Amino acid sequence: MLHHGDDVNGLAVAYRRVAADIGGVIKLGNVRTPILIGGAATLMRMDPAGSFSLTSTGIVADTALGQRYAEVRRARLTGIGAWRNLNFVTARGFDALAATQDLPTGFQIFGQLGRGMRGLGGRSDVFTMADVLAGLGSSVTYAGLHVITEGRHQIGQNHWDGIISSSRLGLYWKPSDPNLVRAWTDFAGGWRVLIPFQLGLATEDQRLIGYRGALVGGRRLGGGVEMRHVVSGLTSRADVGVGGFVTAARLWAGDAPFGRDTPLLPSAGVSLFGAIPHGSQRLLRVDIGAPLRSGIAKSGWEVRVMFTDATRASRLEPRDIARAREQLIGPDVFRP
Repeated sequence: MLHHGDDVNGLAVAYRRVAADIGGVIKLGNVRTPILIGGAATLMRMDPAGSFSLTSTGIVADTALGQRYAEVRRARLTGIGAWRNLNFVTARGFDALAATQDLPTGFQIFGQLGRGMRGLGGRSDVFTMADVLAGLGSSVTYAGLHVITEGRHQIGQNHWDGIISSSRLGLYWKPSDPNLVRAWTDFAGGWRVLIPFQLGLATEDQRLIGYRGALVGGRRLGGGVEMRHVVSGLTSRADVGVGGFVTAARLWAGDAPFGRDTPLLPSAGVSLFGAIPHGSQRLLRVDIGAPLRSGIAKSGWEVRVMFTDATRASRLEPRDIARAREQLIGPDVFRP
């Protein structure tokens, strides 16, 4: 679904999608610093089945996007390589209130390089993807970086397309056991994406609090700082915490449909945290916040409630960028 703007019907393109892959890897080296080498054959076909407008009364046919997106056919032989040099440090109360989690320290890289096969019904193209994970620190201070980038080059063309990239840098500091200071910055973007693609300030799994308008673009940069305190002595059956945060983000239109440039949009608020039972990795979070920039449509005070596995959510890409990716074989074969 593509957002067109506030109080304007959304647009959608329906696809018939067929995909398959087969492959394997072999493991070389020792347990701590293994090397993976392998290959895969991937097939994918996406045929547009029509474009539609999503109205308050239902779905109706619409031609606004009818000619923008062509069929996508991929048939590739892909080489896979990876190298890991990671240790893990156990930290308590970083992403969750009081739960422990294992944080990677060291370096890991995963990559793909594929060649399209016209004889199998694909395009004559080259596809490449790299996933880099790095971490440094201890149970008191920690820094983690995760970058994923992919792109495609049609043989005979002078540019790359289908470029999707995201990155996240997280910093943690625990000056004492009940207190945490966390800072982060993240980026996501797409260039000449061949399927419907938008990035928004508001997504299913993240939101810049205080800005509820349908702001979308092709590139997004955000970040924030959060301070949190775990309140002791209230109950032995649960963890309770309070905190405050300042966040900011902005969009660039890029070549996304209906994308727009925005100024830097800051916001601030307070949070209440809860986890049941004591030490649970699942976190209930209630945020109350407001925008710090005026004059933005549909901005104002907002209450947000989330319930997630906090130790897992911090390592996942936002879904609006993850679902635009093309590769079928991902670094899950190697990810901690």
